[in-house]
Amino acid sequence: MPMTKKLLGQGGMTFTNAFVTNPVCCPSRASILTGLYPHNTQVFNNSRRPGDGGCSPWRFLTFLEHYGYNRFLHQHNYHPIDDQAQRELDLGKDWQLVYDNEGNSDPPKGVRQTFNEKLLRHSRASNATGHEYMTFHSGKYHNEYCCYGPKGWDVWKTHDKNSKFYNYKIIDENWQEKWYGMREDEYLTDKIKDWSLEFLKNYQEFAKKNVQKGQQTEREGNVAPFLMVLSVPAPHNPFQAAPRHSNATQHLPPAPRTPNFGRCGAENSDKHTPVNRATCLSYSQLKHIDESYRGRLGTLMSVDETIHQIHEFIDKNMSMLDNTYFIFTSDNGYHLGQNGLMYEKRMPYETDIRVPFYIKGPGIRPNSFYDGIVLNIDIAPTLVDLAKGFVPPHVDGRSLLPVLFSKSNPNDAIRFVDERFLVEYYGEAYGEHNRHLAIHTSNGEHPAYEHTPADAWNNTYKCIREIERTKGDVLGKIYCEFICFDAGKVPSPCPEGSVEANGEFYNLDHDPWQIKNQWHSLPQQQISKYRNLIRSFSTCQTAVNCDKFRYGQVDL
Repeated sequence: MPMTKKLLGQGGMTFTNAFVTNPVCCPSRASILTGLYPHNTQVFNNSRRPGDGGCSPWRFLTFLEHYGYNRFLHQHNYHPIDDQAQRELDLGKDWQLVYDNEGNSDPPKGVRQTFNEKLLRHSRASNATGHEYMTFHSGKYHNEYCCYGPKGWDVWKTHDKNSKFYNYKIIDENWQEKWYGMREDEYLTDKIKDWSLEFLKNYQEFAKKNVQKGQQTEREGNVAPFLMVLSVPAPHNPFQAAPRHSNATQHLPPAPRTPNFGRCGAENSDKHTPVNRATCLSYSQLKHIDESYRGRLGTLMSVDETIHQIHEFIDKNMSMLDNTYFIFTSDNGYHLGQNGLMYEKRMPYETDIRVPFYIKGPGIRPNSFYDGIVLNIDIAPTLVDLAKGFVPPHVDGRSLLPVLFSKSNPNDAIRFVDERFLVEYYGEAYGEHNRHLAIHTSNGEHPAYEHTPADAWNNTYKCIREIERTKGDVLGKIYCEFICFDAGKVPSPCPEGSVEANGEFYNLDHDPWQIKNQWHSLPQQQISKYRNLIRSFSTCQTAVNCDKFRYGQVDL
């Protein structure tokens, strides 16, 4: 993505140690929305089944959306209702009928306001009280999303369920559903770009008319600010590039053959299930990995174009570049052939938990780098702090404003600071008869998984990922503990002597590709420290409490 790297990376700040607290779509998106760790969102994987993953419309509707960053921007002086039980009781079985009667600034279902009416309402409120933002969301929301327009979004053009680039259903803010992608020119990323530019053009036209007619809401030029979220599914499967990029995709390089690529059998015996059950990759699987890698890069060509065109429109057409912030990141990393696994995420390794992260905007030093740990739970508090000047008290993450606007090099402040965070994931399996046999696919979309695992119940873990700079760390370390289950998916003791019964530990400054599990080399005192950290992190709520373990030396 050369244009994105130039515009946002060279034009702003690059975060070299950006991570997610859960390496899969739905839990990470829940954390991005709310600023909460998975143990506080209670979304642990992509399953919606009761008592399992927590990825359900009901969970988002009755809790998570109430704490979303967009609600704080969309309505002045917004305060969430903390009593979830009361919210569920109020919603009841006919929740769709009463969802829009909670008394906030959204109109009831069926009362459709035009774009200009919404923007005028926010502008008037901004003058009378404090900034209210005109809000836009397009693309993917979460894996099980369907059938309604969440509160706090003025324009909502969002994908039903999971990702497809053609033949997909979009739900709007009025709960109307429409199918797209029946024509070649309705490639999903391009439609997201079109809807985004339409939003900006409408916003610009409203502002021009107000100024021309002298109809400023209360004082000169005070049109409500806007928030745009482009949640492009790319490079998610099915790895289908836009037709205009299909030829270029064929000439892209194969998947990188990293030092841990294709390891299998006895080479992975010191790793947990399903990694230690992975068979060696066949020629056809290697070929499929390369095709998938090229396809993924191909889908990102359209994303690169989209970011460039929106950046150019805000700059050249709206002249608002000096008043606009851009944030670019991902909801998880990815592995392609590492440790003998095909293509997926879900693992507690660097390939899966590391993500790209750029922020550009006024006051941020161009071509700057920050080496401190930055998490997906830091996005919500940063957005609210940028827009409204405060951090919501419920969040577990931290606002990045002190880093972004530091008058000196922000790395100086962390030169001798230890940092750490919790990674937590619950393994998925569908129709699994043996808890040690990994499923072939999480959603039936991976035919190449015929002999390669994607996930397993015993791929349930909590890890401490840390950088102890007081001990000379640069890349840092990761320590993982695992939870085992019986055939009924009830937690049970892990088999004695198994990797799951012990754990995994890697010092990335000595072993950056996490090839050799060094758990057995740890002194008992260090094992006890990590176990205590996991217990403490697993129950922490709010940044005030979570920061006690996130920063500084810890001797538990």
